[in-house]
Amino acid sequence: MTKKRQDCSQAGAEDLSLGAAFGQLFPDGEQVSSAEDISFEPESPTGQGETLNLAGRRIRLGIQRVGRAGKTVTVVCGLPDGDAGQKAAKLLKKQLGCGASFQDGELILQGDQRERLRAELKALGASDVK
Repeated sequence: MTKKRQDCSQAGAEDLSLGAAFGQLFPDGEQVSSAEDISFEPESPTGQGETLNLAGRRIRLGIQRVGRAGKTVTVVCGLPDGDAGQKAAKLLKKQLGCGASFQDGELILQGDQRERLRAELKALGASDVK
């Protein structure tokens, strides 16, 4: 080996022990012995324990390609206006894993998400989804 490589390997061996690395990551000395010791409680779908009430709403799904540089978007009409619509948009965007925006009372999702969106809306309590 060259002198440069010998110097690096010798210096690194002293400084990077596994115990020292974990000591830096967990300064309090907390250790988890197994996966069973880790407790995890999932968040509610809407965030802070709020519920999204879509019962009795007439929700319509459609797709558009015109005026969007050939990209397909899914347009959702019939969601609540204002803050409730923003929360619904954020929730659906997260559950579907796609980009979205909420403008003028319409939710616009990137891509053709109609089938997946229909299932998600029915799971949230919407009965009239077409």
